[in-house]
Amino acid sequence: MTPEISKFDDVIDSRDVIARIEELEGNRKPWGANWNMPGYMPDNEAAFFETWEDARDYLAEQMAEHAEEEATALGEADETADAKPETPPSLEGYADGSAITEYFGKYAWEVFAAETDGLDPEEAEELAALKALVEQASGYAADWEHGETLIRDSYFETYAQELAEDIGAINSEATWPNNCIDWEQAARELRMDYTSVSFDGVDYWIR
Repeated sequence: MTPEISKFDDVIDSRDVIARIEELEGNRKPWGANWNMPGYMPDNEAAFFETWEDARDYLAEQMAEHAEEEATALGEADETADAKPETPPSLEGYADGSAITEYFGKYAWEVFAAETDGLDPEEAEELAALKALVEQASGYAADWEHGETLIRDSYFETYAQELAEDIGAINSEATWPNNCIDWEQAARELRMDYTSVSFDGVDYWIR
């Protein structure tokens, strides 16, 4: 499982963004099925599926089980009763991808397109924020697919100092003259080569 990517991360690798989007996309289940008494809130959790056919078949199975339960209850109530339980309506006539609403027994039985694609609300928000980031940032970064770094604005000064150490521009072991460097100015000049993008309301820099 790839880690969640947050707007509070100091540094983000574009490859992690790509991997996280792929994982969330793989968790999507865009079709839901449920039943409830008309006019009332559902008294059971909706089930979500990757395909419309799976949602339809699940609903048909649940309707069949309900019919069996009703038949058993009717027989136990009066073994001599002539009344017969209802037969569940067929769902075979619905076109692939269409919403389903059937009234059977006391319930309205439905197949519907899931507003959040079956993701948890937090996952749905994360996916939307990551897609918006990709739409902005990938156009500025030629190597987005192979790995580009996004630096949080509040962390950029520290990043500039770490970069200077990594490329050997300063001696990371030395106190002087490192403690005399104006890192705010150094970060400001380095930032001129970067472009600002927004990730969930927070500014990041990418080159």
